[in-house]
Amino acid sequence: LCEILATSEQYAMGGLKQLCSAQLLRRATAANVASVLQCADLHGAQKLKDGCLQFIAVQRHSVHANGGLQALSKELLIEAFLKTGADGCM
Repeated sequence: LCEILATSEQYAMGGLKQLCSAQLLRRATAANVASVLQCADLHGAQKLKDGCLQFIAVQRHSVHANGGLQALSKELLIEAFLKTGADGCM
């Protein structure tokens, strides 16, 4: 789905981009949310990015237990940390 999201952005297909974003968010798990977040950030899918950050904030312990944030860039890791709030121990 990330590849389709990329194509939808490339060809300015907003409806397809929204559909892919919604499906990616629905399929997000503690194990794959970092990959989905990277995809969202790379392809300018802000709603998907926000949804992933919210997922990480709510499920931070599960995400951390699955090693789910190790692949994130420093910038995305900081965003995820800030989204969890001051008490978020990741």
